[in-house]
Amino acid sequence: MAEIQKDTYAGLVMRWLTGAIYAPIKIVGARQVKVMTRAMSLAFVDQLAREGEQNGTKVSPTNNVVDALEQYRKLESASNLCEEKDVTISPTDEGNTRIVFTDCPYGPLCNKTLAALLARGDFNKATVPCLRMETYSACATKLCKTRQPYTMIQFAPGARCEGQLNASRVAKKED
Repeated sequence: MAEIQKDTYAGLVMRWLTGAIYAPIKIVGARQVKVMTRAMSLAFVDQLAREGEQNGTKVSPTNNVVDALEQYRKLESASNLCEEKDVTISPTDEGNTRIVFTDCPYGPLCNKTLAALLARGDFNKATVPCLRMETYSACATKLCKTRQPYTMIQFAPGARCEGQLNASRVAKKED
């Protein structure tokens, strides 16, 4: 059997992920995509945290959202998902947290799939599901036990996306 190249695997994963985003829209509507990306992100953050612990990059519970997100940014970098310089995290005066992404690994997916969803009218720029913002929101849930939904401020996949985690309520205790 011929050896499958690494970029072929990436293409296969991208097609599956694209299908996973489109399927709930076709079956139950756009709102369910947000629910699905939330669930996927919680699982992704848990798995990345376990792998990080095995590789010496541990994340720890904290009461400070910015600290939790900085830990996660370092975990992403240690896992070769991005470079630390590609994520900027800053608190706002209102108690929210602003996050800016450049050179995002999800850029190709967003350029194709999410841009098409915007064009079809399934979402607007504030409500479009951002996988990267969703993982940072999931990190706040995991490490701070606080639910912080996000709003997109700028959506320019591959160049610069900016979102805000909105201070909210205490999350339900994990099992």
